[in-house]
Order: sequence, then C-alpha cells, then structure tokens
Amino acid sequence: MDDNMHELYGEFTKWRDRLLKKVKEHPLEMITWEITRNCNLNCEHCGSPRETWDPNRELETVEVISLCEKIAKSFDITRLKYINFTGGEPLVRKDILEIFQVVKDLGFKNITLTTNGIKLAETPKLLEEIIKRGVTGIGIDVDGTKDIHDRFRGVKGAFDKAMRCVGLITNKELKNRLLSTINTVVSQRNINQLEKIWEIVQKYEPDRWRLIPAIPIGRGSCASFLLQPEQYINMFIFIRKLRASQKIIEIELGCGDWLGMKLEGQLRSYIWHCASGINTMGIYYDGGVGGCTNIPTTYIEGNVRTDEITEVWNNQYKKYRNFDWRKTGQCIDCNQWEFCHGGPMHRRREDGTLSYCVYKDVVHNRVSPKK
Repeated sequence: MDDNMHELYGEFTKWRDRLLKKVKEHPLEMITWEITRNCNLNCEHCGSPRETWDPNRELETVEVISLCEKIAKSFDITRLKYINFTGGEPLVRKDILEIFQVVKDLGFKNITLTTNGIKLAETPKLLEEIIKRGVTGIGIDVDGTKDIHDRFRGVKGAFDKAMRCVGLITNKELKNRLLSTINTVVSQRNINQLEKIWEIVQKYEPDRWRLIPAIPIGRGSCASFLLQPEQYINMFIFIRKLRASQKIIEIELGCGDWLGMKLEGQLRSYIWHCASGINTMGIYYDGGVGGCTNIPTTYIEGNVRTDEITEVWNNQYKKYRNFDWRKTGQCIDCNQWEFCHGGPMHRRREDGTLSYCVYKDVVHNRVSPKK
C-alpha cells in the first residue's frame, strides 16, 4: 500500500468507526414513506407497481395521521434529515394535502415529495398549496427525451407534463423555498441518452440531478433492463466529468452501491453505505415497516397496525444491523467487507443471496479513477 492509499485507508477507517457507532445507536434520521401504490402512469421499471396495490389494505387517513403523531412523539424528529413521500404516485391520494399539513403541524421540517409530475402539471396551483403545507423539496422523474420517457412511463404525453412540472419547481422565485431535483433511472434503454438528458437538466437548472441505476425489484427485475458492466462504467465516467466541470447543479449517483476507496466521493459528495434499517425507516402503503421501500417484502420487520413503531425500530431490524449473515458468496473473501458489509439491501434476494456486486462486477480492475 503506497503512502496515498495508506492515508486514504486511514480516512475510511475513521468513517467506518463512525458508521459502526451509528449502527449501534441507530438514530432515526430518514423516513421514506410509500404513501400509496396507486398511480396514474404505468412505468415499466416501477419497484412498487400498481398491480400490487390493494386499496382495501392501504392505510386510511386516520391511520396515517395516528402514525405521524406516534413518530413525532416517540422519536427526536429534529434529527430527521427528511421524511420523503413516494409511491406509486403520492398526489393521487385525495387526502395528501391534509397529510402534509398534519406532518408540518407536528414539527417535521424537511418534508419532501417524489412525483411523476402529472398532477402538478395539470393543476399548477397545487404546487403552492403543497409548499404552504410544509413541503421543502420535490423530485421529478425524467428518464429520457420525449419518446423514451413516454415509453418508460407507459403514457403518451407524460414527458410534456414532466417538463411542465420541472419548470414549475425550478422557478427562480422558489429558489429559497423549495429544493428541486430531477431523478433519472438509468437502464440499458436510456444509457445512451445521458447527454441529451443533461441538456434538459441544464435548461432548467434544478438544484440536483440524481442518476439512479435501475434496480432488480418489481417491474425493474427484467434482465434486459438492468445495466451491464460497461454501461455502469460509462455512467460513472459521465457523472465524474460533469461533477468536475460544473458546480451549479449537484450531480450524484443515487441509491448506489459501494464503489471502493478510489471512487467513493467522486460520484457523490459523501461516502456511501446502505442506510436501510440503520438510520432509515421505510413505511409501506399497507403499514409494513422495513429499511426502505425498495427492498423485498421478506425484510419487512413489522406492521404499524399490529406493532408499536418504537418497539419495531428498537428491537427488530437485526438483518439490517448485524451484517454477518450477508457474508456469503462473493462477500466471503472480499477485501472491501469492512466498509461495504455486503452491499445495499435492495440487491439482496428473498433468500438472502446477493444478486449483483457493483464493486466486484464493475469497479474492480475496470474503472480507473483518473480516466
């Protein structure tokens, strides 16, 4: 190990020690809430597809409010970096404004929303109502140029409405009131569109552009959809070049994987580790509670209809906080184990095996950090 790597290793071990302390204490700092699986689009890569939605199982308004009150009472919500409402499409819930208002009144500060933009584009005045009720950040999905985006989303005209919505949330008058994000799910079908999507991003200048590799869950499990190693490399190089060439828009690899010491920090402004069940809670539309909502239901730890939320958080989640069971297959002899601990939970199959390792299958001996 040369001097530079020795110094880098020292920094990463300090980070690891802080991480392990957080695992032990597991403070609740992030909540991702799949508030519904109902949706007004039919996206081919959806991890929470509408066909798995049962309206009779969905949490009712009174149950959502009760859960919000329990969280506010039982946890230190001043530590929350965000509570993010996602779906499905959150804005198809008729009570969504009421829910936002309750969350705001309870003292939650960073309330964020992930949306496909359809409802906001059709009813622009809805944006101000959302902001009044405490929402401080909105993410819009843009997955390609018009033809590609509409094909992804399963509805003709989805792109035009998404662009209308992006225009609304990036309005300069909202700059200090709303954090605007464009999310792009990167797959085999749009990897060659990144430059064209970047042109769109530059035009609107959101605060952030997140490039999220397609993950094998829900409709996104199709092998022909998931990125191949060379495509990962091309995406990494693309992100790194943009991050180095401009600072106006925060560009990052989202929902990622461990990339190794040489790449971590180059594709996002932080060192990655799966936060699911450590400091992140995922709440499903039917009250299920897990690490996040992009994980197989095998890893659900309880349900708010039958279990106390604090009891679940404090006494369950062993699969999220004890990493030893993950040390199988490629992980057994991996020299990155002390930092990665078996990769993201969304890559764990229901039987516990790892579906894909980005570090070993892509990064190791493939990507030069100086390329």
